[in-house]
Amino acid sequence: MKSGWTLDPTDIIALVLMGLFAMRRINIRGTDPRAFPQVPIGAFREWQARADRAKRISIHTCFAKFALNSIWFFIIGRHVIRPVLATGGWLIFLGWFGGLMYAWYLSSAAQGLAEVLGIVPGTRLPGPPIDGEGGARAEGEDASTNGGP
Repeated sequence: MKSGWTLDPTDIIALVLMGLFAMRRINIRGTDPRAFPQVPIGAFREWQARADRAKRISIHTCFAKFALNSIWFFIIGRHVIRPVLATGGWLIFLGWFGGLMYAWYLSSAAQGLAEVLGIVPGTRLPGPPIDGEGGARAEGEDASTNGGP
């Protein structure tokens, strides 16, 4: 192992992917249900929860890969022989890959639900959300019960 602090290229990839997944998660969480009046609010929230869970798993998997890999190589790596170091590195990499594949599976299922419901992630309407969370009023609510205009 080289002396000094060198960063594994797959850690850089994991950090970049983590940022992309975080931006996608913001897009999913910001999708306005008022833009899809044909979709029942319960079904919309179901899609949003599924898609958010998939992106959350992706983000946590990438961060865990970076953190575990750094600890493994820079702290524990000084105390183990090279074959053990390499095996541990491969296990961390394969765990990261497996976590991303699981998140991809969940994301694909959420995307399929979005297509069936006609939801386009990231769609927003002008103006502030009615209930303060980006959601629409429940059926039967008027502006006076919700504090809105």
